[in-house]
Order: sequence, then structure tokens, then C-alpha cells
Amino acid sequence: SGTATAADCRAPTAGDGSRRLMWVDQLPDHVVVVFDGWCGFCTRCVRLLERLDRHGRLELLAAQLDGVAEHTAVTLDDAAAAAWTLAPGGVRASGAGAIGLALAVATGTRIPLLPWRLPGVPWLLERAYTWVADNRRRFRGDTPWCAQHPGRCGEDLPRSCSLPSTPT
Repeated sequence: SGTATAADCRAPTAGDGSRRLMWVDQLPDHVVVVFDGWCGFCTRCVRLLERLDRHGRLELLAAQLDGVAEHTAVTLDDAAAAAWTLAPGGVRASGAGAIGLALAVATGTRIPLLPWRLPGVPWLLERAYTWVADNRRRFRGDTPWCAQHPGRCGEDLPRSCSLPSTPT
């Protein structure tokens, strides 16, 4: 079956999995999305993905949850830099590719992946994603997932967090 669990996504791929993922023959039935749980903007984006995912195809995990790094091989530093989407068969995508794949799986259509077929567009999407990620504290967000779920995330507040101080 095409169903993935966090444990299925442990092995990292060599090179850039986001290039490979755009050419998958069939969308996976399920993917794991790892995000920075101390990021309010990221939490807002995850909430949007939850609304679009009407068939439960996404497993959304804050990187700070116990066991996530061990089961997905996505470190806290990796998640602070970009969102990650992990699919069966070792397909791993970060940044814009991760968002494109998550949107495609959530909606059940390859339409969000079409821009990756156009020359130069993937490069532009990655540059735009990097700019947004670098400036995410400037964008409106929700209360970070880790602040909404006290005790489930690590105690250390990362520098990337948009909160002014550590949670109590």
C-alpha cells in the first residue's frame, strides 16, 4: 500500500529528494509533514493543511515532539530551516517541495506539483520559500503548536521562534 508512517520515513535520500518527488507516478496515500512547532507562522500553515486534508492523508508532526527526530531523521535544525514532507519509498522533500507535495496529497490532485515541470520555476519557488522562512517572524501566525501543547515539546525555545520569551 502507499501508506507511510513516521517510522517508514527514517532513511534519508541522497541528494535533493524534492526534484524526485515531482515526478512520482502516483501520489502517496499518506505522507508525514514535519514542521517547527515553535513557529507561529508554521503553525498557521499547518492549520491550513489540516483543513485541506479532508481524508486524513497527512500526519502533521512538530519536530520538537519526542521521537520525531529518531523516527524521521529530520533534526530540530532541519525543521527550523524548512518544513519537510516524507513519503513512502524514501521520498523526502524540504522547503517549497515539501509544501507542494503536502498540498497535492492533502487535496488528492497533482495540480500543486505542476509548477515543478516548468523550467526555472522550481528554483524560483525555492528562493521564495527561503525568503518567507527567513522572514517568518514578520508574518501573522497562530500561537505556536508547542505553546498550545505544553509539556509535549522540548523546554528550550529555539532562536527561530517568534515568541518573545520561553513558555511557562
